[in-house]
Amino acid sequence: MKALVAPMVAFVVALHWAPPQPVEAQFGATATVEVPMAAGSELDPTTAATTIDLDERHRQEESLAEVLRESPGARALSLGALGSFSTLSLRGAGGEHTRVLFDTMPLGRAGEAFDLSTIPVSTLGRVEVYRGGAPVRLGAGAVGGVLRLVPRVSERERGEVGLSYGSFDTRAARISGSSGSLDGRPSITAAAGIDGTDGDFLYEEDLTPLTPGDEQDVRRQNGEVNRGYGLAHLRGDVGGGTIAATGFGFGRTGGVPGPAAQPTRATRRSVARYGAMVSWDRPEDDAQDLALHAGVGSSYEQNRFTDRFGEIGLGRQVTDDGTLLGNAQLAAELRLAEWVSAAVFGGYRYERFTPTDALAQVAVGPSQRHAGVLAGEGIFRARLGRARLEVRPSARVEVTHAMLEEIRPGAAGLETQTTTAAPTLRLGAALEAVAGLTIVGSVASGVRVPTLTELFGDRGYLVGDTSLEPEHSVGGDLGLAGRGRWGSVTAEGELRGFGMRINDLIRYRRTSQYQAVPENVGAARVFGLEAGVRTDLGEHVRVSAALTLMATEDLDRGRELPLRPSASSYVRPELRLGPYGPLYRISLYADLSHVADSFADPANLIVQPGRVRVGAGVGVGFVEDRVRIAVNADDLFDARGQDVLGFPLPGRSVFVDLTLATDAR
Repeated sequence: MKALVAPMVAFVVALHWAPPQPVEAQFGATATVEVPMAAGSELDPTTAATTIDLDERHRQEESLAEVLRESPGARALSLGALGSFSTLSLRGAGGEHTRVLFDTMPLGRAGEAFDLSTIPVSTLGRVEVYRGGAPVRLGAGAVGGVLRLVPRVSERERGEVGLSYGSFDTRAARISGSSGSLDGRPSITAAAGIDGTDGDFLYEEDLTPLTPGDEQDVRRQNGEVNRGYGLAHLRGDVGGGTIAATGFGFGRTGGVPGPAAQPTRATRRSVARYGAMVSWDRPEDDAQDLALHAGVGSSYEQNRFTDRFGEIGLGRQVTDDGTLLGNAQLAAELRLAEWVSAAVFGGYRYERFTPTDALAQVAVGPSQRHAGVLAGEGIFRARLGRARLEVRPSARVEVTHAMLEEIRPGAAGLETQTTTAAPTLRLGAALEAVAGLTIVGSVASGVRVPTLTELFGDRGYLVGDTSLEPEHSVGGDLGLAGRGRWGSVTAEGELRGFGMRINDLIRYRRTSQYQAVPENVGAARVFGLEAGVRTDLGEHVRVSAALTLMATEDLDRGRELPLRPSASSYVRPELRLGPYGPLYRISLYADLSHVADSFADPANLIVQPGRVRVGAGVGVGFVEDRVRIAVNADDLFDARGQDVLGFPLPGRSVFVDLTLATDAR
């Protein structure tokens, strides 16, 4: 804790916080450009947001879950190694409380935990993590927060080919190219790749936990995974704004290996997702007071699950489920005066879920949901000398009409219809008392209806319950966000306290079959502290660190909420050197992640052990960085451990990456 808070205090006391700077223009003219408030998001400085740039990542094969360790308050939950299902928990909320957007379009079914392993990091330019609230123009309020994935865009011509190989026969090949433009002409960025792993790492098996000394190492079975992906992103200027069109496809097939104490041999799952979206944006400028955004998109996901021998749960299944999603949205922000603006957002969402089970005795028809969203926000700005104040009150309501058919054994085919209105209120404020240092706070309420997965399950490790009630939450945060420069040192940091109470919280309980069953808790609360630091010491040293401390309580039981560790932290120092003769650049990094113990069950009887994992890597660039070789190692001290629901994690592993590019980064 002190290691992260001390730098924050030092920034406030010692650093020279950068005020608006005069910028040299053509013909010797100068202009004063006002620097945005020191906050995590330029879209809304009153949000608790962290932006992670992915353009210069050292590792090419890292997962999105690994990248998100750099955001405070964020913890990726996974079911094991490469290719396994993973989702994002924000401030102790579940993965289903995190809304995932691809640019501005939602991914996955509303309110469900989205599988982050289906998004290759190499297709993204940056990720934005909004905790406890998000800008109204994104139209995606959530109890926990929002994860925005921004596709990679290049402003120059560039091509790249890469190959990777590592432990457990992990392999990858990728290719990307871009035709950039700085003058508004159309530009395109495209990427494609394949990867896979045998996933046959060793893990510790202990069938008799009460008898010490009889543990043994066994090799993971049924863990092979193969994936492929492709993405194309087109941008250009049209009608005074910028139009962007994106098409993507993803496929994954492989085994479902099961937890350490109940491995599988023949259970398989394959997922395929295809989608396209088009958006148009016109920003506000000196010539016009109205900013506009419009977008439409659609995607289809096919999920096949085969468990012919009933290795998971209590019955055999051979399923082929399809999900069709459609989205449309329109947002506008009007500057009414120098000190006040108004923003509105309207959106429509359609979901159609079509289940098929070849072994089912009763055929089940499709379920579908229609949802409309309307949001409004006032934006008030004031200046008191050098101090700047921004206040944003907003309200959002989502009306959902669902027509559902039960898929669980014993109730298959039962039809239900529901209509639910889910209002959300938020008040955010940001005060930049001195240049580069902002006091940020917000309070918000929220509602989340049960998802289709929570109602019906996922055919595998998640079992549904159609009696679930909607969740209601109220919460807030208060803290500091800073950005500054002192000579060759630049730094940004954040320190916030947060709290949240959720009534009728839907949480998962682990069963003796290693499945998870959702249930409503009468009430629960979460309090915590989050801190993050990102600093560059000249051109050669970069350090990123994040810390989250958290206390949770099931108010009915007087126990901690399961799978919520009290502490998690991450530190990543990087060193960049060169050039030295033929060596254009040498880069080295190390990372350390820690997750404290947590409980695996609501009664707090089963402890999920904490873990500390250390990684390191070195990269060398030749020919002006057009040829790069990198060697990366994970879990250097072979800590191994288990993640959510007792799934084993791989131990020490090494990866080698070769990248050839037509131009330096």
